[in-house]
Amino acid sequence: MPSEKGRHLHFVLTPPVGKGDSKEVLIVGITSAEIDPEFALDRGDHPFIKHKSYLNYPMARIISVKDIEKNLNASEMDERFLLRETADELVIRYIVQGLLESQHSLPVHRRFYEKAVK
Repeated sequence: MPSEKGRHLHFVLTPPVGKGDSKEVLIVGITSAEIDPEFALDRGDHPFIKHKSYLNYPMARIISVKDIEKNLNASEMDERFLLRETADELVIRYIVQGLLESQHSLPVHRRFYEKAVK
């Protein structure tokens, strides 16, 4: 995903929730800012990650599938989402564990995740 400081890797943590054009997923990104030192990824955890990066649980987002598709197809590079390699299942489990345990994750995101995986 593009941001003011370049591109940041985001992980989709849920299957789509909802119907039709209102389907949404929960995503969480990484940042170099040490938000929660207990939940970090490092080189080798994903090909995009080049140095220790922290899971940005406070900035997790519930985003519509329609918006993701729109941004994957955006003509402007500064708006376009780029697909990256799928994360290993153990990495996703670790990220979800952090979502559920970190004091920095928001209750709305925990509830969305729990509803999505029922």
